[in-house]
Amino acid sequence: MADCPQINNVTIIGTSAITYSSTPLPCSGVAVCDGLNTVLDKFNTIICTIQEDVTILTDSISTLTEDVMILTEDVDDIVARLNVCCPTTTTTTTILVTTTTTTTK
Repeated sequence: MADCPQINNVTIIGTSAITYSSTPLPCSGVAVCDGLNTVLDKFNTIICTIQEDVTILTDSISTLTEDVMILTEDVDDIVARLNVCCPTTTTTTTILVTTTTTTTK
Protein backbone atom coordinates (compact mmCIF):
# COMPACT_ATOMS: atom_id res chain seq x y z
CA MET A 1 0.00 0.00 0.00
CA ALA A 2 3.06 2.26 0.35
CA ASP A 3 3.25 2.90 -3.41
CA CYS A 4 -0.49 3.21 -4.02
CA PRO A 5 -1.28 6.70 -5.31
CA GLN A 6 -5.02 5.95 -5.33
CA ILE A 7 -7.45 4.01 -3.22
CA ASN A 8 -11.00 3.64 -4.51
CA ASN A 9 -10.17 6.15 -7.27
CA VAL A 10 -9.23 8.83 -4.72
CA THR A 11 -5.77 10.38 -4.98
CA ILE A 12 -3.81 9.87 -1.79
CA ILE A 13 -1.39 12.56 -0.65
CA GLY A 14 1.91 10.97 0.40
CA THR A 15 3.21 11.34 3.92
CA SER A 16 6.07 13.42 2.55
CA ALA A 17 3.53 16.15 1.75
CA ILE A 18 2.51 16.47 5.42
CA THR A 19 4.60 18.78 7.59
CA TYR A 20 4.65 19.70 11.25
CA SER A 21 3.65 23.31 11.82
CA SER A 22 3.48 23.82 15.57
CA THR A 23 6.10 24.76 18.15
CA PRO A 24 9.36 22.77 18.15
CA LEU A 25 9.45 19.67 20.35
CA PRO A 26 12.89 19.77 21.98
CA CYS A 27 12.73 16.36 23.67
CA SER A 28 12.12 14.58 20.39
CA GLY A 29 13.96 16.98 18.12
CA VAL A 30 10.87 17.58 16.00
CA ALA A 31 11.10 20.99 14.38
CA VAL A 32 8.70 23.23 12.50
CA CYS A 33 8.36 22.10 8.88
CA ASP A 34 9.61 18.55 9.56
CA GLY A 35 7.84 16.11 7.28
CA LEU A 36 5.65 13.38 8.74
CA ASN A 37 8.22 10.73 7.83
CA THR A 38 10.91 12.67 9.72
CA VAL A 39 8.64 13.15 12.74
CA LEU A 40 7.78 9.44 12.83
CA ASP A 41 11.47 8.53 12.45
CA LYS A 42 12.41 10.78 15.39
CA PHE A 43 9.63 9.30 17.54
CA ASN A 44 10.68 5.76 16.57
CA THR A 45 14.28 6.48 17.56
CA ILE A 46 13.12 7.71 20.98
CA ILE A 47 10.86 4.67 21.47
CA CYS A 48 13.71 2.28 20.62
CA THR A 49 16.05 4.07 23.02
CA ILE A 50 13.45 3.91 25.80
CA GLN A 51 12.94 0.18 25.17
CA GLU A 52 16.69 -0.41 25.46
CA ASP A 53 16.87 1.70 28.65
CA VAL A 54 13.95 -0.18 30.22
CA THR A 55 15.62 -3.50 29.42
CA ILE A 56 18.88 -2.32 31.04
CA LEU A 57 17.01 -1.02 34.12
CA THR A 58 15.01 -4.24 34.43
CA ASP A 59 18.22 -6.29 34.32
CA SER A 60 19.83 -4.01 36.91
CA ILE A 61 16.83 -4.29 39.23
CA SER A 62 16.88 -8.08 38.92
CA THR A 63 20.58 -8.15 39.78
CA LEU A 64 20.05 -5.84 42.77
CA THR A 65 17.13 -7.97 43.98
CA GLU A 66 19.31 -11.08 43.84
CA ASP A 67 22.10 -9.26 45.70
CA VAL A 68 19.69 -8.17 48.45
CA MET A 69 18.41 -11.74 48.80
CA ILE A 70 21.97 -13.05 49.15
CA LEU A 71 22.83 -10.35 51.70
CA THR A 72 19.69 -11.17 53.68
CA GLU A 73 20.72 -14.82 53.81
CA ASP A 74 24.22 -13.78 54.92
CA VAL A 75 22.83 -11.61 57.73
CA ASP A 76 20.53 -14.42 58.86
CA ASP A 77 23.53 -16.78 58.88
CA ILE A 78 25.62 -14.32 60.92
CA VAL A 79 22.80 -13.88 63.47
CA ALA A 80 22.42 -17.65 63.76
CA ARG A 81 26.17 -18.09 64.35
CA LEU A 82 26.20 -15.31 66.93
CA ASN A 83 23.36 -17.01 68.80
CA VAL A 84 25.43 -20.21 68.95
CA CYS A 85 28.73 -18.69 70.07
CA CYS A 86 27.49 -15.66 71.96
CA PRO A 87 23.97 -16.15 73.23
CA THR A 88 22.37 -13.12 74.73
CA THR A 89 20.05 -12.94 77.69
CA THR A 90 17.53 -10.21 78.07
CA THR A 91 16.65 -9.16 81.61
CA THR A 92 13.66 -7.02 82.31
CA THR A 93 13.39 -5.07 85.56
CA THR A 94 10.14 -3.58 86.72
CA ILE A 95 10.22 -0.73 89.21
CA LEU A 96 7.05 -0.09 91.13
CA VAL A 97 6.34 3.54 91.86
CA THR A 98 4.57 4.29 95.14
CA THR A 99 2.76 7.58 95.54
CA THR A 100 1.89 9.02 98.93
CA THR A 101 -0.64 11.78 99.33
CA THR A 102 -0.80 13.84 102.53
CA THR A 103 -3.71 16.11 103.29
CA THR A 104 -3.35 18.82 105.95
CA LYS A 105 -6.04 21.09 107.45
